[in-house]
Parts: sequence; structure tokens; C-alpha cells
Amino acid sequence: MSNAIINLPSGATLEIQIASFAVGNSLFKTLCREFKNSGVLAGGITLKNIADKDISVLAGPVLQAAGSDDVERCLWECFKTCLYNNTRITRDTFEPEEARGDYLKAAWEVLKTNLAPFFYGIDWKSLAASNAARKGQKS
Repeated sequence: MSNAIINLPSGATLEIQIASFAVGNSLFKTLCREFKNSGVLAGGITLKNIADKDISVLAGPVLQAAGSDDVERCLWECFKTCLYNNTRITRDTFEPEEARGDYLKAAWEVLKTNLAPFFYGIDWKSLAASNAARKGQKS
């Protein structure tokens, strides 16, 4: 996968290189556990919402993930392969006040880049339809 270059709110650039499979998979599994354990998935996320691209249902899970120390540890592993203004990202990168506004945008872009490959080829509409059919058969 080629590098993605993102312009951040401060004008800085973020160059994203996808992390290894092991690191990306750890991030994916950590997010799954976080969502499952918190109960946020019970609050309205359905395969139909995903298939219809109704992303408003993701607000709770995103906030849950943002507050998770385990997700943060995985995110920092993903950051290790990225550059901020052509400099390797470390824990000190976002320490300057002017860089802090870039942190959430950078984190979001790194998360999306590292999670997206796990979902390539999944037909969400088909999954939503089969799930609805199973529910209809239970009556």
C-alpha cells in the first residue's frame, strides 16, 4: 500500500504508512473487545446502519474507543510507521500546544488506514439482508 499524505488542521502533514498485519490486527481486536465490553454496540449499530452508511450510530463507539487506554496503546504502535512533518511520530510529537489540535485528526486517519484492509470485500448489504431474513424465520 502506498503512503497517504494528509493535511492536518495546523497545516502540518501526516504521512501514513500502514502498520504490520500483527499491529493492525491487534488494533482491530482491541476495538472489538472495547465495543463489546462497553455495551455501545447494543445501542443501535446494526448491519443495516452500516450498509446504509448511517454513521451517526458510531458516535458512542468512537467516544468509547477514544477513552480507551488499550486502544491508545495500539494506536501508538500504528503511529510508529507514520511521519508528522517528515519526522517519525513519537509520544513527544503532539506535546507542543500548536500540535495538539492535530492529534485527534491524525489518530482518526491512522485508525481508518489500518482498519480499512480488514473490511475490503465484505458485502455489508448482503450481511444485513441475511441477518434480517434470519430474524424473520424466528417467528
